Amino acid sequence: MLAETLYDLNYRLTKADPDVWLRPAVKPDGFEYYELVLCYVDDVLCMSHNAMKTMKGIQRSFKLKDDKIEEPDTYLGAGLSKMTTANGTVCWSMLSEAYCKAAVKNVEQMLSEDGKRLPSKCDTPMKLAY
Repeated sequence: MLAETLYDLNYRLTKADPDVWLRPAVKPDGFEYYELVLCYVDDVLCMSHNAMKTMKGIQRSFKLKDDKIEEPDTYLGAGLSKMTTANGTVCWSMLSEAYCKAAVKNVEQMLSEDGKRLPSKCDTPMKLAY
């Protein structure tokens, strides 16, 4: 049903990834670009000059968590942060700290189930003869 909703909002599925939807758009200053919607299970991330329009369109068909539409702080376990580049461009960055911590925790848990653990001290991440 989400696919139908996005299709009704004039988004089209990309050939490269079935979780990525796009549609052409124009900013108020005339700049042409593509709006993107990334979907993964129950996570939806919209990248657009006016993301609220898309998210409200989705909200008409689906109940959103706490009925809120807000700027994201995480997506698929990675932190997101808005930043300004040296030339003044505002953009988003993806932070890997939380994702990496969760990945290490998962590996440690899997090793623990086999009675193993990660070494406590390593000179390098791989053997020298690798």
